[in-house]
Amino acid sequence: KHERAQCCLNFLLRAKVLPCGLCHRHVAFVITAVAALIGIGIQIYALDTELEWGIFQINRDYVPFPSVRISFAVLQLAMTFAMYQNRDEPWAWSTCAEQPGEPRYLWVVLPVDEDEGTKKSEA
Repeated sequence: KHERAQCCLNFLLRAKVLPCGLCHRHVAFVITAVAALIGIGIQIYALDTELEWGIFQINRDYVPFPSVRISFAVLQLAMTFAMYQNRDEPWAWSTCAEQPGEPRYLWVVLPVDEDEGTKKSEA
């Protein structure tokens, strides 16, 4: 229960902080698909280099360039930003919405042990 609540809280926090109006949601879907395909290609390339499968016909003495890790991280960042590009969702930040709606509130509830709850109510 605690882990699920933490995941929901993280999602709502990211939805509040990350911009949601960079592009239309269909464009964001295409960006996500292309970034995922390029990421899979990078992983196959790295495995081919390490395990010498021979898919890309890479020399055995070849050392992979360091920007592979950076490009993979940039692709993951692009996919993360693209996931939040939908202005019409209720979790979208109010300034991204075309029609500002009612204010929404986030309630944070922390679990309390039964012993602590009874001690506080008795006091």
